[in-house]
Parts: sequence; structure tokens; C-alpha cells
Amino acid sequence: MLADAGLGLLAIREIAQKQPGSQYIAANIIIIRVLLALVSMVLILGTVWVLNYDPIFLLQAFLASQILLLYAVHDPLDAVLQAHERFDLSTLAIVIGLLVFVGTGFIFLWWRDSPQGTLKSLQCLFCGGRPTRKA
Repeated sequence: MLADAGLGLLAIREIAQKQPGSQYIAANIIIIRVLLALVSMVLILGTVWVLNYDPIFLLQAFLASQILLLYAVHDPLDAVLQAHERFDLSTLAIVIGLLVFVGTGFIFLWWRDSPQGTLKSLQCLFCGGRPTRKA
């Protein structure tokens, strides 16, 4: 919520109205969302660090929070497509993004060091396993 702040709907409305200066809205929203994403990442990683979780979990939280930066660029560009009623390209971009996400996750699970590591990762993801804190 902090990284979005309703800027996507604002972008669609303003670009669709085609007022003077609306061509700069997407760039301005990308800048704002990147800054909000960085603030969110600092809060997430700071919380993990203060709660004294394992360093590997801190790394995992960092890697997972990178999606905020990707969406900071993707969503305003998607808003431009929606404002110009290019829903076909918007849908295609979303489908391709999801396929890349699932494919990348599959590759990371497949290339783990050992079968036990893969099983523990799947248990953590699908069965509610919890990361451990440092002693």
C-alpha cells in the first residue's frame, strides 16, 4: 500500500483526459513510486534486522522486496496503456510478467544444492513453515 498510494488510478484518469502536461504524468509517478518502494524496502528490511532473523532470511526478504521496484516502473506504464484503451497489450504484459515470475521461481527451486533444500523451501512456501530467528 505504501509503495502504490493510489497513483495508478490517478495516472489512468489524468492521461485519459489528455490535458496539457499529461505526457509527463507517467514519468513523475515512476519517480514517486520508486522513492516509495525504497522507503518500503528500508522498513521491511529494518524490521527483519531488528527482529534478529537469520542473515539468509534477511537476504530472502531483500530479494523478495525487489518486486516493489519492478512494479514501480510496470504499473505506471500499464496505466498509460489502459488510459489509451490498449487492454490487449496491458493483458499481454501481465501474462508475460507472471510467466517470467513463475519460471524464475521454478529455476531457483530446481537448482538448489540438495533435494532436502528443495523440500525445505517448498515446506516453507506451501505448508506455513516459519523462518527461524538467530539465538
